[in-house]
Amino acid sequence: KFWNFLWYFVFLLHEIIIFVVNKMGSNTSKLRKALQRGEEVEAMHIYLKNPDIKRNLDPSGSYGDSYDNNTALHYASSYAMKHFIRSFLVERGNPNKRNSKNQTAIHCICTTVRGTEETVDSHRAECLSSFLQWKGKDCESLELDAVDKVRTGQTIALRH
Repeated sequence: KFWNFLWYFVFLLHEIIIFVVNKMGSNTSKLRKALQRGEEVEAMHIYLKNPDIKRNLDPSGSYGDSYDNNTALHYASSYAMKHFIRSFLVERGNPNKRNSKNQTAIHCICTTVRGTEETVDSHRAECLSSFLQWKGKDCESLELDAVDKVRTGQTIALRH
């Protein structure tokens, strides 16, 4: 009986460890997933709760081919996350960085789903204003005429 109990206990402990490891993930990947899903409150909670992320995150660093070479700035722009965009631009974010579709953050902000709420449009306008005020290294400025595979950010903005 003892051995059966011990075997069951070890098995249960093993299952719990697997569950916890699968649920945890790294805080960096949790932040990426929250940004990817447009969950601004969750992403901000992770970002502010983990000073290492804030210190080490490169907002213009590609997440790799699996994520179409999108960056944290691309994801934040896709959902008009104005607080992240401001923070990322201050922390060495480069809105001219392109993903594998040749899109910049301007393309992403201009294709943000409008929805029915007026707040989305005001968030987009604030994000665009932040981009327009951005000055990068060596006084680099925003590439307003950047073309993805077909259109410029300006063309997209006019359509949306």
